[in-house]
Amino acid sequence: MRYQIHGHDFIELLCWFIRPYLRKEIRTSYNSEILAGSLLACVDADYLAQETLFQKLLTRMGN
Repeated sequence: MRYQIHGHDFIELLCWFIRPYLRKEIRTSYNSEILAGSLLACVDADYLAQETLFQKLLTRMGN
């Protein structure tokens, strides 16, 4: 049994869920790419840099 979801699938599901709650003039042009960009803009890079996974990625990238 699988207990994981791909990020793009999650974004699509979240977009599908919130679309009915948007104003009509926004609803027609709102899509998963806009939602993904909005969520990414909310991420605190300093907080992520403290997480082990991202520390390892930064080390591998030579930063």
